[in-house]
Amino acid sequence: MHRLLSAIVLVCAACAFDVGPEPGTPGDQDAGFRPDAGALDAAADSGEPDAAVEPDGGLVAEDAGEDAGLGPDAGPDAGEPDAGSADAGEVCDRRPSPTEWLPCRGDGFVPDSPEEDWQHTTTSLFVVTQGSPRHRGIDTIVNPGQEQLLIGKFAYGVADKDLKDEKVEVWIEVACRSWARVGVDYTSDDGEHGTVEGVEDDGGRVFFAIPEDRRLPVGSYRVKMLVKGDHSEANFWLHVWEPGMRVVVSDIDGTITTRETDGVWTAFDPSSPTAREGANDTFRIYAAKGYRVLFLTARPDFTTEGTRGWFDANRFPVGSFHLSQRTIGEHGADAQAYKTAYLQSLVEDRGVIVEWAYGNKETDLDTYLAVGVEPGHIQLVAGEYTGDLKGSTMIDGYVPESERVACLPPVEQ
Repeated sequence: MHRLLSAIVLVCAACAFDVGPEPGTPGDQDAGFRPDAGALDAAADSGEPDAAVEPDGGLVAEDAGEDAGLGPDAGPDAGEPDAGSADAGEVCDRRPSPTEWLPCRGDGFVPDSPEEDWQHTTTSLFVVTQGSPRHRGIDTIVNPGQEQLLIGKFAYGVADKDLKDEKVEVWIEVACRSWARVGVDYTSDDGEHGTVEGVEDDGGRVFFAIPEDRRLPVGSYRVKMLVKGDHSEANFWLHVWEPGMRVVVSDIDGTITTRETDGVWTAFDPSSPTAREGANDTFRIYAAKGYRVLFLTARPDFTTEGTRGWFDANRFPVGSFHLSQRTIGEHGADAQAYKTAYLQSLVEDRGVIVEWAYGNKETDLDTYLAVGVEPGHIQLVAGEYTGDLKGSTMIDGYVPESERVACLPPVEQ
């Protein structure tokens, strides 16, 4: 009930909220892996394989580069820069990256065993009866050799009723439509694990560290945590990146959507926000150019699945999402501190390079400057901020911005 009340508080806090959107996993765009992702030994808990591998389990994906207006036919001469839409005197390089990450189409997951009885009668009487599952996970970014800690949250209904002390299987998609079970865990009680990696254990959590001898090599992997009582799922990503990965970071509400308060209404209707014209094309082009895309928002984590679903429905590229773990999200100075701390951890501990960054408020601008983004690579959407640009750029919309991005040289990573 306290989360239901918190959702109501969100409406009251709308004017002060600095939040952003995320239902489920990316739909038809699928789970993803890099061709160098490697594979786990599929026999985790016994001598039998855990995941069935389809004969055609290779990489299958749409040509996102051509769909975004890039590719051999995009310019006058294939592979050669052209004047295109660039400013006078500048070259326009419309080639996509040869190392563009193409997520797989469809995950093909089928549980290898039937549903099991709940551990507790109270679960079936008082938890799952609250409503639909609202399970979610935190997208994880690590370097090779670092701990691969997967964090899931399990709850039901609009009240976000925690699922406690129930069995969860942890699965990894090690190649397209090929899954391996890496372990089993049980959802937590309040405070059972304290605070782990900055995430407070508020109950219904799984903190699962992939055993050292089964850690994944460089690549991007879909994670699925499967509740054995009803086979509901939490779906998210594990990214194992070498240091030096170049990313584009964007705020969501008021930056990608048209209103600063859209994160509030997402708590009630995930489909309600309106995307700014051309925003999806802009970030799809960045992805086709070889950048990884990170959506950083102060929205509370119970909106995770709604946010993911909205981005998928609006044809954004598959990206990594990071939401606040506080019940009512973050706002004001707290939002800036939260975003800055997260980006600093990526820059300092994972070697991530924030190449371009998008926002709409002074808190976004100051966050990006604090983590070392070049001022000229910070793009602020016009309408919210009227102060000192501090060397950043004010953009009038994403239609002209997508043309600028289409002329950037591709990156290989």
